[in-house]
Amino acid sequence: MAAARPHIEGQFRARLLRERSDRLEVGPLTVNRAFDIGLRSRAELRLDDSLMGLAHHSLLSVQGLLHFDLHCYNIESYPITMAAMLEADQRRLLGEFVRAHRERARPRAATGRRRTSGLRREELAALAGISVTWCTWIEQGRAVQASPEALGRISQALSLSRAEHDYLFKLAGRLDPEGSRGPSADAPPSLIAAVKAIEVPAYCLDRLWNACCWNEAAARLFRGWLDGDHQRNLLRYAFLEPSARELIPNWKDRARRLLAEFRADFARTFRDAQVKIFVETLRGESAFFAEAWDEQAVQIREGGLRVFNHPHDGPVSFIQHTFAPAERPDYKLVINTPV
Repeated sequence: MAAARPHIEGQFRARLLRERSDRLEVGPLTVNRAFDIGLRSRAELRLDDSLMGLAHHSLLSVQGLLHFDLHCYNIESYPITMAAMLEADQRRLLGEFVRAHRERARPRAATGRRRTSGLRREELAALAGISVTWCTWIEQGRAVQASPEALGRISQALSLSRAEHDYLFKLAGRLDPEGSRGPSADAPPSLIAAVKAIEVPAYCLDRLWNACCWNEAAARLFRGWLDGDHQRNLLRYAFLEPSARELIPNWKDRARRLLAEFRADFARTFRDAQVKIFVETLRGESAFFAEAWDEQAVQIREGGLRVFNHPHDGPVSFIQHTFAPAERPDYKLVINTPV
């Protein structure tokens, strides 16, 4: 085999370079342990169908004895993967959604005769602070990446409802930075009623562990999370909010335990695109979260004793209980009873 290699390589190189010297630059042949011969091309190599046919014809004389694998780069006829198909389909749905709501939206200040009762692309682009070309590409389903801020402006320009706003962000594959700042209208009514009726600190978590409803006692206890104008995600609070490190003794251990409890839910939600985006976003924002996530720890939410160093009340202790409503098992009701 070693003796035959220079001869095969020389003939194959000469034939290809002589007939299509303007399209191909050939690298050295390689032979692996299974005696598969491969032609390694350089990164700038670009093959078309005619050239592939030429290479195939050149190898016919030895194909019966040896198996050739032609390795090349930047071939336009790569098979389309299922992931790419889903991504294109998702972009198409996003474009159809934006276009439909643009065409039914009412102009803010309609003047003169209009060919359409909805917004023109130029008007939507101006209201959302984006270019007309970019707006067109979104509606055409092209591979553009909209920022959360731009999506928020598009939602506002189209006067989308809360459900439509959430749908827009899901199709765009983005987390809504404003999506968890206040009580959610999607919270199960049974949990909202229960939280209102409870006097001790109580709150409700959705599948992403956003607090979707809470009472005044919980807002007083969890400063920096449930009070004021803060983001409402429990994991983001535990891993990113400095006040959490002051409120929670043994902060790192408690944060790891919290994440292990979230991972128990992740076994049911890992196919959810929003959950995937949430995890990857938080991995990028917190090195500690990324480290703890890679530890693969899993723990059920058992409740038990919880101690806090409250900035006004000093050390306080609670027994934590967690419940799930029958109609929405992906939600949690968390109650902290004082010790």
